[in-house]
Amino acid sequence: MDQKTTSQSGSGPLHLVWRFTILTLALVVAVGPTSEACVERIYSRGVYPIIQQVFTSLSNQVPVALFDFLVIGSVVALIAKCIATLRRSSMVRRPVVVLVLVREIAVVMALVYLVFMLSWGFNYRRESLESKLDFDTRRVTPASLETLARESVVQLNQLHGLAQARPWPTLESVPKVLVKPFRYAQGQLP
Repeated sequence: MDQKTTSQSGSGPLHLVWRFTILTLALVVAVGPTSEACVERIYSRGVYPIIQQVFTSLSNQVPVALFDFLVIGSVVALIAKCIATLRRSSMVRRPVVVLVLVREIAVVMALVYLVFMLSWGFNYRRESLESKLDFDTRRVTPASLETLARESVVQLNQLHGLAQARPWPTLESVPKVLVKPFRYAQGQLP
């Protein structure tokens, strides 16, 4: 591969280290063993609440899911890059160019996967609710469900008067970040 091809494909030592690191990290995250307790302690109770707060405030500003935009944007950018690169390459270099493109696609896919795992995916690896709660399937019986339903109705009926006594909040009392979605929801009402 000549110097021009090397510089165009970003194959310098630092670029290769970053690509290798991203691919290796994605592979480890995908197939490596995961401790549910570790995910619960570090991710779900540590990292995720911070990420969620930032992402929620950002995503409330746009009408589309940001991760969907990232995925679609990545796919469109990769297709455009592949077409442009293949058009510029000569027939002699095309096999090498195709290998470089495969590498680039793998790195982008690995990066999108890592973003997904950090922004939500590790939640699928949390401790199960059965292990965190005092849950026993033997206690879920038709009689216990009927008791729960009756108690729920009684408690809701007791709260009816209190709920009716309170007025709806004014638009001014709603946090500013919720005003736009609140107005949108009101506009959707019949």
